[in-house]
Amino acid sequence: MESVQLSSSSFLYPPLSPPPTLVLLLGHTKYVAKYRELFPDEIIIVAKSFLRHFFWLPGARSDLAAVADAVLGITKDPSLSPESRPPILLHLFSNTGLSTSWQLDNVFAEKAKEAKPRPRRVTIFDSSPGRYEYWSLASALLHGIPLGQWLQTLVLVPLAHLLSGTLFIWCRNLNGEDWIAKWG
Repeated sequence: MESVQLSSSSFLYPPLSPPPTLVLLLGHTKYVAKYRELFPDEIIIVAKSFLRHFFWLPGARSDLAAVADAVLGITKDPSLSPESRPPILLHLFSNTGLSTSWQLDNVFAEKAKEAKPRPRRVTIFDSSPGRYEYWSLASALLHGIPLGQWLQTLVLVPLAHLLSGTLFIWCRNLNGEDWIAKWG
C-alpha cells in the first residue's frame, strides 16, 4: 500500500514491516521518497502546509486532527510499555513546517487534555527560523508568488507583508507563543 490520505493536506505512509520509529515530515513532500529509501521499515506521516493554514488556524487544526490521532494511536498503544513505544523523528521544513509543528502541538494538547507528556521525539529544524524576523518571513512568503502574474502579485505582496508584520508584532511586542520552544 503506497499511502493513506488522512485529510486534504496529510498523508500516512505505512511501513513495509513492523516499525521501530515514526517519521513525521512537516512542510514539504519532496523528501518522502528519500525517507522511504533511508527508512523503509518506518511509519512516515507527512503533513503539508498551505498559505491558507497561516490565515485560518481552525482549518489548519482541523486538517491536523487526523495526524494527531494517528500519532497518538501509534505512540500511546496500551499494549506497549512506555519504553518500547516508538519515538518520533520530527523533520520540519522552513516557516511552514515550524508553523505546522506549533499547530500540531496545540492539537495534541486538545486531544490529550494536557500539554505534557508529549511523545518522545528528535527534531530536525531544516531551514526554519530561530525566531521571527519581519524580512525573513516576508521573503519566504514572497518567494512563492509566481513571476509574471501581475494580478496575483498585486494581491499577494501586501498580504505577505500583512502576515509577516502581524506575526512579527505578535511574537516581539505582544509576547506571542514561541513555536520553536514547543517542539525543539
